[in-house]
Amino acid sequence: MARFHEVIRARRAVGGLISLIALIIVFGIASLAFLEINLTHADFVLNSIDISDKQHQRINEQLNFTITNSSEAHYDISISNIWNEQSIIESHITTDSNDNVVFQRYLNETTMPGEQNVIAAQENTSLVFDDANATHSDASIIFVTENGNKCIIPVPSEDNTLSRRC
Repeated sequence: MARFHEVIRARRAVGGLISLIALIIVFGIASLAFLEINLTHADFVLNSIDISDKQHQRINEQLNFTITNSSEAHYDISISNIWNEQSIIESHITTDSNDNVVFQRYLNETTMPGEQNVIAAQENTSLVFDDANATHSDASIIFVTENGNKCIIPVPSEDNTLSRRC
């Protein structure tokens, strides 16, 4: 009978050990799942903050454009950055009076050497656009910034100046 009790005690010990290992595995899996959910939630919150920051920048970005139509195929453009962060002009599009695209250019180091399209906070810059396709019938120039802002500037008649805040 003593032998029987020893066998039962040994089986109980093995059963208890197996139960303990099973509990550790179950709680380990549950902990990993909880950590994964928290990580996913944290990524979602960070992405939401990034999107909110981009929208905030897009709303607050303010540029003042002054365009002088000095001759056919030549525009002098003065850009004042009147907000507290740098702005980058990504591209410009020239349209005619029928809203047809006459000319478009993506601004990068090749087309604008020396990062002329990067305007520091509270700074001014001047750009000269020589556009072989430009005519005095051009109706507007659209500037697009890195933040996605679009500024439509009507082209003034020859030897006139026009300012627009965007």
